[in-house]
Amino acid sequence: MGSRAFYHLLNMSIIGSVSGLIIVITGKLVGKYLPKRIIFALWGIVAFRFVMPISLSSTYSIANLIGSHITKAIPVNLGQSTFRLAESVSYFNSLLLVESYSPFVYNSGFVEKVFKMAGAVWLGGAVIFIIAAVIIYTLASKRLITTAVSLNDSSQAVSCSKLLNLTNPGTVLESAELRTAVVRGIMSPTVIIPCGLNVRTMRYVLLHEYSHIKRRDSFWRWLGILIACVHWFNPFVWLFLHLSEKDMEKACDEQVLKLLKIEQRKEYAAALIELADMQRTPLLALGNTAVKDRIINIVNYRKMPLIFMAISSLLLILGAVALITNPIIESIAYQAIGF
Repeated sequence: MGSRAFYHLLNMSIIGSVSGLIIVITGKLVGKYLPKRIIFALWGIVAFRFVMPISLSSTYSIANLIGSHITKAIPVNLGQSTFRLAESVSYFNSLLLVESYSPFVYNSGFVEKVFKMAGAVWLGGAVIFIIAAVIIYTLASKRLITTAVSLNDSSQAVSCSKLLNLTNPGTVLESAELRTAVVRGIMSPTVIIPCGLNVRTMRYVLLHEYSHIKRRDSFWRWLGILIACVHWFNPFVWLFLHLSEKDMEKACDEQVLKLLKIEQRKEYAAALIELADMQRTPLLALGNTAVKDRIINIVNYRKMPLIFMAISSLLLILGAVALITNPIIESIAYQAIGF
């Protein structure tokens, strides 16, 4: 069972990597013409591919361009399902190392032994990575919260939360040990900021962190970390985690910039630089992303016309259909997989 799970996971890792590389290339080519929140939303397609072993088959799938000699869509047996599209549900198979899927039989005994050993190594590694991530987060959060104190003047926090129409702004704390602002928690968020910020900088820092809360970025960040821990053997997943974090910060900047006037945007950029100067690690601020890229985005920010937003949304939908769906099922190729 473990080897079969790893076989499925490896196929998911392959198609997830291909989808991620397409998103990266798309961002490089046309990213400056798209709203940052659309670019970040595209990472949801990659996440779907890394976590879902099955999808719908369609003629619009980009995988149809690859050819059946490299990859196939294997139909999934959903039993007595009355779902209209049940016959189109399939499993993406790019390894082609299985002779039969119902029952699950490998092409050779050697392949089966390899996947049994690899599956055991993968499972052990995934458990270690997940436990390590939870322990590191818990210890870091506990240390920050226990050494932090409540914000003396909460008027800025109240003003910023109202500006963003935030119903659950959480608690704001100050820490002398912190050199950047962070958000801890998903359901009951806590914003922790460095001590000694002037009023102007504090306002922009709070707007940024409250934007993270409004966008539920803590949830998406943890989902990305969990995916990386499960697919720990894939170097691309760690690269995608890093790049998606950068896009998350840019999308958050964009949400703040929509609320600011032109002169205030300059102050926002100045606050970003000021916070970066406080840190021990060069060029890191407001969420560990490259300040230089974010400053450029802030300076070049322009509100998108409605027609441009419509085109961007259409691009997102088309990209989702092309990357999320599987190639057309070849009905005579394989038996259906039983789930």
